[in-house]
Amino acid sequence: MITKGSVTREKAASQFEFLAEKYRGRRKAIKEFTHTAPDFVFWIYPDGELFDAKDAHKKNVPKGYRHILEDEPDYGGFLRGRVASNCGLNSLLFIVEPKLLL
Repeated sequence: MITKGSVTREKAASQFEFLAEKYRGRRKAIKEFTHTAPDFVFWIYPDGELFDAKDAHKKNVPKGYRHILEDEPDYGGFLRGRVASNCGLNSLLFIVEPKLLL
């Protein structure tokens, strides 16, 4: 869905090469970018509440929900993600089912 103020894929790829439509090794490049020095690591509850996962998803699971780690890739309805920046530009990544990362 494109909304007001959204950025085209081409423009995003000019700053983050791995976002180009045909980029070999996209998953590896995204993981390297977001895991090197993330600005923010988080979980989002199914109801939309945000949980700060500090520096790692597996070490910092919402209290009482450790079982979601055993439900890959659905995580019990939780979303997990990271924010990483490059030259002052932010890239927000939600980690979803691998088949959705085309």
